[in-house]
Amino acid sequence: MIEIISQLRDLTPHYQTFILGIEGVLHSGKKVFPEALEVLHYLQEEKKGVTLLTNLTQRLDSAREKLAQKGIKPHFYQHLLTAGEEMYQHLFQRSDPWHSALGNYCYFIGSVQDQTILYGLDIHTVRQLKEADFILVMGKDEWHNDLEEYYPTLQEAAKLPLKMICVNSNLYTYEDNEKRLCSGAIGQLYENLGGEVYYHGKPYPSIYTHFLKVIGPADKKSLLVIGDSLMIDIQGAISSGLDSLLTISSYTCDELGLPLDSSLGLNELQIFKALKKTSFQPTFIIDKLL
Repeated sequence: MIEIISQLRDLTPHYQTFILGIEGVLHSGKKVFPEALEVLHYLQEEKKGVTLLTNLTQRLDSAREKLAQKGIKPHFYQHLLTAGEEMYQHLFQRSDPWHSALGNYCYFIGSVQDQTILYGLDIHTVRQLKEADFILVMGKDEWHNDLEEYYPTLQEAAKLPLKMICVNSNLYTYEDNEKRLCSGAIGQLYENLGGEVYYHGKPYPSIYTHFLKVIGPADKKSLLVIGDSLMIDIQGAISSGLDSLLTISSYTCDELGLPLDSSLGLNELQIFKALKKTSFQPTFIIDKLL
């Protein structure tokens, strides 16, 4: 049974560490929600642990800097984990058979700025698929905005066949209610074409395993995952045996097939009806993170 929560402070006596998503929880994609800073201040005053767990494709230093520019300063949290950092460490260490077998030449899909993540790695980008050992997808590039535009390239790659690394499994994101394509949609299309894809970030076990190591020994019952995506945040929490709090955002409404401005205050019955049809049920649900 999903419990409706009116404010986050109703849960703070029951949990010691709060694992928060960023997009849709703390900011809209462009600006920080005013209530987010209020919540972070409150958790700090209550001496609660805060970890930011995100599918951002940047490495840690870059992600910290961008968050600080938005007002989310490092003193608000103890740990930050990103999908980009997880991918980087896997390619740097090559400690597992899948990544160690990839080779050093990649066909890169993403923006020019995204390519900076390769600094420090023995990875070289190539322009032709036939020259590549694998594909690395960070997101859409500057030339293709629609998923269908990637189809010819992915179809050719699947025939070779090339393995793909997908950093960020989100199919899309919302920036102030504007829907934008993410790398997960490219990865999903490649799988549909028969390609093999390794996803970094939520909801996959690797980033949660790393997170649990980073925070040290902890009773899972003392941890609460907070996010706005059933398929990303709530699925990840459930697979790791953690309680979860779903916040309602445009992303949530899109997943549920509801109008983007739906809320518990106005659309509680519709939201719960839609939730019953989903595979992943949160422990708690809240309109806004207050």
